[in-house]
Amino acid sequence: MRGIEVRKNTLPKDLSKEDIIKLYQYLTEKDLSEWIAQKYFIFCYLDQGMNFTALAKLTWKQIGNERLTYTRNKTLKHLDPDIFSIKVTDETQ
Repeated sequence: MRGIEVRKNTLPKDLSKEDIIKLYQYLTEKDLSEWIAQKYFIFCYLDQGMNFTALAKLTWKQIGNERLTYTRNKTLKHLDPDIFSIKVTDETQ
């Protein structure tokens, strides 16, 4: 993506607030896969950092009462898994 620096062969680092804004405002042109990737990233970011596996496993049953509820795969191994319940906003619809 133009204007966003991607570092290779380094330890993972958080994106800066400025980079998140650039991703949010980035206008994809005719590349549908780029547009979809951008929307997935923004959705996951706005929903408290949901990982792609949790996104891919979402069902309509997990959306109700203006909330999205899911369990992270990493926490399923524990007896008391972390359950995320996130308010659905206009930006995430």
